[in-house]
Order: sequence, then structure tokens, then C-alpha cells
Amino acid sequence: SQDHEIGGFVIEREATKTVLALLAEEEDLVVVVAGEAGAGKSGVLAQVVRSLQEHGVMVAAVRADRLPETVSNGVTIGQAKGLPGSPISLLAAARGGKPAVLVVDQRDAVSVMSGRSPLMLEAVASLVAEARVHPQARLVLGCREYDLQHDRRLALLIEEKYRRVVRVAR
Repeated sequence: SQDHEIGGFVIEREATKTVLALLAEEEDLVVVVAGEAGAGKSGVLAQVVRSLQEHGVMVAAVRADRLPETVSNGVTIGQAKGLPGSPISLLAAARGGKPAVLVVDQRDAVSVMSGRSPLMLEAVASLVAEARVHPQARLVLGCREYDLQHDRRLALLIEEKYRRVVRVAR
């Protein structure tokens, strides 16, 4: 999904503004960006990353569907990306109490519906647990709406009181 662009200017989507507002206002929260396949979730996540970087927030991004199916926790996700540990813990330590954000796109790669490795769900669950331990390290997850609604494991990954779902429409 591409950014909405006219004459070289990127048009920020409403969902991007909502995600950024949630990240700025609330701690101890996981933001889930959900929508149908092709709705623009990845475009929204790219806009979020770009905006956070422009405002001096340390941010890292991972595509779950490009990770080896053997990843089983945050540390193995970090190792797959050439890092010495979990991206959440590293971001939290590097920022010394200042907010930092990990964006995980294609979280639905862990869905039963997609037929991916069940270890991937454990890996993402590990990131969610780490984000709860490091409230300054925020987590944004991209997911297909269908998987969020129909794969109970995905829906239960994050307790509702710690989850905000931002829906992306075409």
C-alpha cells in the first residue's frame, strides 16, 4: 500500500493521526492497526514511523511475515534482525525512560488463518509482555481485520484494557 501523495506531498491518513495521538497520550498500551487486505495498513504504519522519526522518537520496524518461522520470542526476533536482544528491551534501554516505539507489520503472519508457524504467535506475545514491563516502549501491531475477528488467539493476545484498535478503511 502506497502513501496517498499529490504533487510530491504525502496526505496523512486519519488512521495515522489517531495512532500518533494514542501513542502520545497513553502509556501501557498496544495499538493495533487493523483493516482488510489492501486497505492501507502498511501505508499507515509507514506514515507513523516517519512522523515519529521526524519528532525525535526512536522507532524500529519489523515485518513479521519476513521473519524466520523459528522465532519464538523477542530475543529470537532481535537475533533474526542482527540485534543482540529483543527490540523492545533494546529500545527501552537506549531511550533511558523516554518513549520509543516498535512497529510490527503483518502481525497476521502469526494467525491460524494464515497457516504460519505457531511459534510466531509466541514471539509476538513475548513482545507484548515486554512492552508491558517497559511502559516507555510502545508497541504498534498491524493486522488484518479478518484475522483479528476470527482467530481467537490473536484477539486474546492483548487484554482489551491494554489494546486500542485503529481501523483502516479503503
